Amino acid sequence: MVNFDFFRVCVIDGSDEAEKLYDLVELLNHLNNLEPNEKIIYYQGERARMNTITMHQDKPYGLFQFNLCRREDGPGITSIISSELSNIRLEENEYIAEDINILYDDELHVLMVQRNMHSLSPSGLEAYFQSYVDKLDPNNNYTISLQLIPDIDSTAKAKGKEIYRKLTLRVASNKVNQITEDSVGDAFRNLQGLEGHTVEITITAKSQKNAKLKSKEIKNIIEMVEQDQDTYLKAEVSGKDSDTTPVEKFDLVRGKYRVKRFYQVPAKHHLRSASVLEDITPLYMNNIRNEIMKNLELNLQHNK
Repeated sequence: MVNFDFFRVCVIDGSDEAEKLYDLVELLNHLNNLEPNEKIIYYQGERARMNTITMHQDKPYGLFQFNLCRREDGPGITSIISSELSNIRLEENEYIAEDINILYDDELHVLMVQRNMHSLSPSGLEAYFQSYVDKLDPNNNYTISLQLIPDIDSTAKAKGKEIYRKLTLRVASNKVNQITEDSVGDAFRNLQGLEGHTVEITITAKSQKNAKLKSKEIKNIIEMVEQDQDTYLKAEVSGKDSDTTPVEKFDLVRGKYRVKRFYQVPAKHHLRSASVLEDITPLYMNNIRNEIMKNLELNLQHNK
């Protein structure tokens, strides 16, 4: 399973501290004209490099595909008959790399970013783009900021699940008394006397495969959080549609729009960049883009 998160490309203007949308097209065109060794920055002691940039279409909106990799320290290898680790033999100009694939919609200023534990994080992407913004204009006052696109429907999706496996709630101690007087509120108030800065409660189902929490009660708690989100520092629930479907986690306070994709990768092979881009590009154009536009519009209305 591969996760994809979505970000709006913004900059904070140092002259007035205003946040505004930023178009990456000029930056991507600049990068595309550089030699491979000129597309490298050092981030947290390792090299990050833009591998490829392709314009998939320029009308009715520009859509770019690109791939970045990050150098990793060489992992050890072992065998089923030995407990010892040994180094991977690499040539002088070779290194272990983890890559990510990204789509950029220049009309919405939106990035669809493949998440990979060992590759560039969103803050790494910010650092990469910032490096080249500064090279294009050393006197700029901009700070690149990737803003997560929220999932306005996160709570509705959570309520739509049939099976719940886990619930976590965290509240600042000075807001415990704002919680409705029910079993959840009583539990928080009973712990308030410990005088902690925050109070967090986590409830999990039994470890058995088909164990679950009481669905009706969890749905009631989800609705309670929905009606008073400002009270909670954290509210997450994990659930699924049936015994045979995977568990999904929903953030009821700061839910982010995320897409999951499943790929069949042969053992000892890496996930091919071309395969990922061939999958997500039509998916973005035909389905995801409309969802992103809806979330952006609803979020704008919510913040008015």
